[in-house]
Amino acid sequence: MIDWTGRRYWFTAAFFLTAAGLIELWAYGSGTALGMLLGYGFCQVWLGSMNMSIFLYTAEIYPTRMRALGVSWASFWLRMAATVGPLIVGFTLPRYGIGGVFLAFSIFAIIGCGAATYMIETRRRVLEEVSP
Repeated sequence: MIDWTGRRYWFTAAFFLTAAGLIELWAYGSGTALGMLLGYGFCQVWLGSMNMSIFLYTAEIYPTRMRALGVSWASFWLRMAATVGPLIVGFTLPRYGIGGVFLAFSIFAIIGCGAATYMIETRRRVLEEVSP
């Protein structure tokens, strides 16, 4: 699907839909087990698609001689987010409850949606053209 839609559109939509799911969890879904299950499942579909695709995209935008460096920086930021995420949960949960945690992460998803609109589109382009 990502080859058909393009990377920029896929990531923008996936971030937007993840944010929408998190906002739904904040507003309605975190009150019931079924709401949590449905909201989490919806968000996980889009988060999972981004996780599977980010290394594909990272490898495409860096020239061959720098590809390992680009992927390592992407991996670094992924690990930083994995470190900071629990700190945000620990700060937010006692003050605002589980709904506040979902709202906080939806803000990050909205920021990601905005950043994705500036991505270099690599759909149907030769790698040497994208990153000479």
